[in-house]
Amino acid sequence: MPLPLPELPAVIVIQATLLEAVHVQPVFAVTLTLPVPPEDAKLLLVGLIV
Repeated sequence: MPLPLPELPAVIVIQATLLEAVHVQPVFAVTLTLPVPPEDAKLLLVGLIV
């Protein structure tokens, strides 16, 4: 007959981390994006498939 499972602890702590992650961002963050021209046209073979 197998032994009963032990009771789980009330709280499980992993590497002493908090339950809520806080990522502070600067108030005036600006990201500069520049338009990039499209790539050269792709080769498209059109024809009869037999």
